[in-house]
Amino acid sequence: LAGPMSNDIIRIKSAKLLAGDTTTQASIINVLDNNRLIVEAAQKTQAHAPLINACLKLYETAQQKGLGEFDMISVIKSFETIQ
Repeated sequence: LAGPMSNDIIRIKSAKLLAGDTTTQASIINVLDNNRLIVEAAQKTQAHAPLINACLKLYETAQQKGLGEFDMISVIKSFETIQ
């Protein structure tokens, strides 16, 4: 990876994703909490934030699928139910 996507988090998460490693570094629950805070802040300021709203739905789906304690990369399993 090069450019803006070349950072330690992307390298670590990419390797975990490719290996199917869902051991927790940052859980779905933690990321979902942060997403909710961002959505609330956007609503309070009337900011248009369609991407964070989409992320919120994905992480909510992952939580509903029982993936809350797994690493945030497990959110990819949310795509299995989106059509």
